[in-house]
Amino acid sequence: MLLLTSCGFGNEGLQLDERPRAQLEIAGKVFQLWRACSPAEQRLGLKHADVERMRNTASSPVVGMAFVFSGDRIAQFVTQDMAFDLDVALFDDRGYLRQFATLPADSVQTFSWPEPVRYAIETAAGGLQEIASMVGEKVLDKDMIVTLRRLCNLP
Repeated sequence: MLLLTSCGFGNEGLQLDERPRAQLEIAGKVFQLWRACSPAEQRLGLKHADVERMRNTASSPVVGMAFVFSGDRIAQFVTQDMAFDLDVALFDDRGYLRQFATLPADSVQTFSWPEPVRYAIETAAGGLQEIASMVGEKVLDKDMIVTLRRLCNLP
């Protein structure tokens, strides 16, 4: 199944601050991640996130979004109408990083990975740089995966 996960079009009226969040520590960095579980949340992505809030600082958690799919999906990301560049990391069901990319803001170009993934994390560009070189490695441990699945009420 193909899932278009757009960070740039469709406004279903969902407010980011009203969504549940999870906090994870990945590669020594703390992340505060809004959930993107439903198709509507996934289509909206970080489109309406405040640019200033998305800036990464050494003293605060990295703010971003966790996409949790109920099954393996071929995810595609589009940054049309985004005000900032994005880092996107795609993970399989065991927590292995399968693909990483930095996507330019406001582009109609589609980023996808030809193999199914189960999880994706997106942040403002630079937020995921510590794991950019870890493609093929296990990045999300079992506890992190459980946290992400609970965020979306999945077993």
